Amino acid sequence: MASLTEEQKAFLTRKMKTRFRSLDVDRNGFITTKDYDKLVRRWIEYGKLTEEQATSVKKVLQGVCDSLGLKPGMQVSLEQFLKSAAHFQQRDNEAATADCMANFLVFFDAIDTNKNGVISLKEFEVYFDAMGVGKQHAKASFDAIDTNSDGSITRDEFVATVLEFFVNTDPAHPSKLFFGPLVD
Repeated sequence: MASLTEEQKAFLTRKMKTRFRSLDVDRNGFITTKDYDKLVRRWIEYGKLTEEQATSVKKVLQGVCDSLGLKPGMQVSLEQFLKSAAHFQQRDNEAATADCMANFLVFFDAIDTNKNGVISLKEFEVYFDAMGVGKQHAKASFDAIDTNSDGSITRDEFVATVLEFFVNTDPAHPSKLFFGPLVD
């Protein structure tokens, strides 16, 4: 990634703080394996996941835990998370992008509860509810991801937007809403 201005760094930091908020389920300022367990339980309950989907979601979330060095009894602070995110954002290779895409396709499949190959607003609201962001924020994010404005989110739209969330430094880019409204 090219050298960033202070404004761009600050914007990426806000986005990563937003991502941290979505993973800190109990809102205690730390990410723990308990947060991931709660997140998986919410996904299973709210999204009515099959056993296969639940296993896939657990596997992806375990990979996130592993990438943060998170083990049972440990916790990751916002500062530690931001350092890890900065390291990820500096990785400019196809393997990292492919891993990210594969992981978020698992989430796409979990969100697409009726298995019609697209995510509806109603399905997306369940996803936001499971993440603890709140249904009231789902529409703005949904509209930002639905780039062709056809009322549904395709796999391509979903993955392209989440990838942009992690690397795009333009404050006007709609990918900033992928995990809900940005935190200050």
